[in-house]
Amino acid sequence: MKIKYLCAIFSLALIGAGCQTRPIVQSNVNQQVTPSLNTNNDTSGGNFVIYKKESGWGPCAPTDEPCTETRTLWTSGLLTISGQRSAQFHLTPQQVSQVAAAIQSSGIFQKECPASMVLDYSATYSLSDGSREKEIQFPGCEDDVRPIETLINGFIDDESLPPTKGGA
Repeated sequence: MKIKYLCAIFSLALIGAGCQTRPIVQSNVNQQVTPSLNTNNDTSGGNFVIYKKESGWGPCAPTDEPCTETRTLWTSGLLTISGQRSAQFHLTPQQVSQVAAAIQSSGIFQKECPASMVLDYSATYSLSDGSREKEIQFPGCEDDVRPIETLINGFIDDESLPPTKGGA
């Protein structure tokens, strides 16, 4: 049991260090896109990710594997949740504009966001305004990221999400 727990902590440390793959998902406009940031600085109105949170904690019952969740918001309004539970939501253009404005007004792109190591939880936030990108390791810039996360979570009904796999 102790070895599995140590492996889970090590896995979380790797996740926190950004050592994970990024799967391809289908957007709501029936085109395959990669859920990574707008790396080519395309501001011509294309569908790109403005917010992404990849988090991990654990171990999860009954497998003792780390729990993970990824929340990705596209400029099209598609919000996907994947990991221990999966769901899709469609935000209105006004809601997406509110998130974009919150990212912009946070001043996050100009800030340094140092993060200390946290052993039982990891999260990587990726933010984009179409021309700039920022990746933040938790708990760096937590006071700036939390209002953006709270805004997005306020647009969805957590009660409608499926239960966490494994009951944890």
